Amino acid sequence: MSPAGFLLAGLIGAWLAHDLEYFRVWGASGFPTALSRSAHLYMGPAGVLLIVFALAAAQISFRAVRRMERRLSQLRGALAGGRNAVDNEIPHGALTFTWTTLLGVLWLSQLVLYLAQENLEARALGLPLPWLGAMNGIHALAPAVHLAVACLVAAAVWLLRRKITQRTAEVRRLATFLAARRRATVQAVCRQVTRWWTPAERWGVQLWGRPPPASASA
Repeated sequence: MSPAGFLLAGLIGAWLAHDLEYFRVWGASGFPTALSRSAHLYMGPAGVLLIVFALAAAQISFRAVRRMERRLSQLRGALAGGRNAVDNEIPHGALTFTWTTLLGVLWLSQLVLYLAQENLEARALGLPLPWLGAMNGIHALAPAVHLAVACLVAAAVWLLRRKITQRTAEVRRLATFLAARRRATVQAVCRQVTRWWTPAERWGVQLWGRPPPASASA
């Protein structure tokens, strides 16, 4: 998973958790009013942008899966003795994490973004900065809300990227094997170079001996 993917997942999780936290605190009746205040007017446009980016990321992931499947088909054909040329370039591995590590990273990033949002909103309204107090009082359950959202986002990312990770690992394995086999073939051909024999070795030195001079034979 790329750093941009982590950033997008963290932003989506922070946006969802922020909305859920305000819905939990203010209820269904006070939620629209809480989001319509000047300090939260950016939440609407930000949500639309995040949806667009999420759809684009999903499309990119689906294209990556199809690209890896085509590459995997080519490599399997070459492994079976196909005559078609195939690119044996080994793909670079993306950042891979376990689901629990992904969950922890997303949760911490969401909490950092939530604290930053709350302090920037207070600064915009001319209020004292709450600092870590943004998760105290009525917002004491904000970390739990962020944890629940992080679980959902991590599960979605894990399911979306699992097939890409599997296909990439298979492509790397086959490409590495084919590259090693090609190097072994080249080395075997180089060892089979034909030895060239000299004329003396082929016909012997007697065939190349000159007759004695006439004066010597008289």
